[in-house]
Amino acid sequence: MNIALLSSNYNVRRLNIADMTSLSIQNTGIGSCIIDELCQYMKKSGITGLRLGWAKGNLHAEHFWHKNGFQETGITYNAGSYTVVLAHRNL
Repeated sequence: MNIALLSSNYNVRRLNIADMTSLSIQNTGIGSCIIDELCQYMKKSGITGLRLGWAKGNLHAEHFWHKNGFQETGITYNAGSYTVVLAHRNL
């Protein structure tokens, strides 16, 4: 997964996050804590928003990102074997 980091001067930097947490600790709140800490750090660093994507139809990912403040942008793109749904969160 790539997260676009949007700074106040509209520079875009990318951060790659692979599998965030193993199945054994999902639904414990750890993933949301990681995202919360990341967002706080990014905001203090001058980043004004985050943009990311998940595979369309991946309801677990969709739920996770929605509950962590990300809203779909209405933009999707074809990534070969699946469609990516783009989402954004202002910081």
